Amino acid sequence: MRKILSICLLLIAVVAQAQIQEPVKFKSELKTLAVGEAEIVFTATIDKGWHVYSTDLGDGGPISATFNVEKISGATVVGKLQPKGKEIASYDKLFEMNVRYFESTAQFVQKLKLTGGDYKIEGFLEFGACNDENCLPPTQVEFNFSGKAEAAKGAAATTPAEKVTAPAEDTKPETQLASQTETPADTASTGIIGGADGPTSIFIAGPSEKQPLKVRIKNSIYRYKRKKVEKTIVANPHSLSETVQYAKEKYGLAETAPGNREYIEQIKCLKESLILQHEPELLGEMKDIPLPDYFNEASVIEYFGKIKTRSEMIAEMPDSIIPMDFHLYKIEINDNFLEMEIDYTWNIFGMSYSGNKAVMKKFKKIARDLYSYYGVTEEDIKNKTKRYSSLVTNLSS
Repeated sequence: MRKILSICLLLIAVVAQAQIQEPVKFKSELKTLAVGEAEIVFTATIDKGWHVYSTDLGDGGPISATFNVEKISGATVVGKLQPKGKEIASYDKLFEMNVRYFESTAQFVQKLKLTGGDYKIEGFLEFGACNDENCLPPTQVEFNFSGKAEAAKGAAATTPAEKVTAPAEDTKPETQLASQTETPADTASTGIIGGADGPTSIFIAGPSEKQPLKVRIKNSIYRYKRKKVEKTIVANPHSLSETVQYAKEKYGLAETAPGNREYIEQIKCLKESLILQHEPELLGEMKDIPLPDYFNEASVIEYFGKIKTRSEMIAEMPDSIIPMDFHLYKIEINDNFLEMEIDYTWNIFGMSYSGNKAVMKKFKKIARDLYSYYGVTEEDIKNKTKRYSSLVTNLSS
């Protein structure tokens, strides 16, 4: 009976989807770079008024973009999912936290290491999207790629933590396209919540002045937890250096070498972000790049070309323009990593992690402990600073 009900619900959902517009459309592609290297690129076209949330937003907030693997052979995942493009950061009154998102277009990139021979990887990108009235349920962009790759010289096929050599500049990427995945909603949105036997319920959001019931309940619970947490916060701060030492002693935190590719990519992104925020006049006419016509392929290509040019321009600028003291650290559990990003000049303290459910649970506990140890000052509590908001958000999940 339950299976029959599930099939009926699925049919209802399919019919509903056929009658509504689609605010977010994703396509995915696999690009092979240098020998033994590849990346899966997810590119979204987002309708006006909607936005897609970025990665690593923390608990208690909107749905973060995540990369999820269901089957993999002949390849290993390298690092975490990277957001690309013009990311917007702002305080969200609904979720009562700082969030990051994309409008009009978004891109997420996941790097892979191909160990040689036949490879196959299946999984999905999960993302969240909202407009001013409604939010889509967590939505999945499925992918399935396979092929044959040449092994990297000197690479051990079973060593997922091995460093990956950067591709040569003249390497022409080969692209393998996956089917385009479309996400429903505009005047309404439909999502299927699955159980062991298949779909068990349907979530529908229409053009209402109120948030969908599920979202409102979740937000109410979160706000209740947040208020309880806020009452327990007391000033007990530690410096970034003290927090790092604490993590080394308790969790085996290890620093990533500055020459490591992940370090280079992280500091490059930080430099670009800081210049865009604090020294945008250095970019001249490249400071503000007009959004493209997303229904015109040439316009979109031109837009991303300008974004790339601006990134290259910033990369060539001397580091002295925007002083940084950046350090990247890692905590490892069963070949999964929690990354801690710290900049002592700008007092930046952040963490991100990925893995299966068991590992994620452990990393979440570690992250809460480290945020608690880093703590807040009386000034942070009084002025509700970013440091305060980050602590409350992590403890409220």
